[in-house]
Amino acid sequence: MATTNVITDRRPPGNRVACLDGSTRLRAWPEHEKYLPQLREVSARVDALPEVFTRPPLFNEVGFTKEFGPDGVQYLGDSGPPSFNILEGSPWSYAADIGKAITSSTFGFMDLQNCDWMSITQTDQERLAAVDKWLESYLVGGGTPDYLTNAPEELQRAWAKGRAVAADNTRNEQFRWVEGEVTELSGRYCQPGD
Repeated sequence: MATTNVITDRRPPGNRVACLDGSTRLRAWPEHEKYLPQLREVSARVDALPEVFTRPPLFNEVGFTKEFGPDGVQYLGDSGPPSFNILEGSPWSYAADIGKAITSSTFGFMDLQNCDWMSITQTDQERLAAVDKWLESYLVGGGTPDYLTNAPEELQRAWAKGRAVAADNTRNEQFRWVEGEVTELSGRYCQPGD
């Protein structure tokens, strides 16, 4: 591989990036403009999330050679804004990535000064997993995931619970449930920052 020539070289996206603006900005490669209607639906669902959620201001589709944060600073690789994949056009792929970044921001997983997620109990880990999969299902708009997993049984039960909340309840009931879970879990493991 090291001795071969590059067959194709991707040009930087420049100003041809397809963007969706909302409470969170989604940027996708121009060749994925055909997925903008689905991404627009996800963006609208992000906008409608309860205030208990912290939304990152920007998401880039994976692969941008130059990533600029909301502060205008250029980042390289994973040090910049969160990213999402569009795998074979599956809304479950980008909803999972966007949901995980929202969950991480909301719960302050990287805030080691104010949060202690290392002390989380097994029961609370399962509650957190249920919130994560509720968010994924909510962002997709419901339905059955188009992927299979060999995750441990207790994790799959937690995921099923979160998906059931999304499938079996009105939006108001879902939001009431998730607001309670987020508030209680955050209050248990995080202290307000300075």
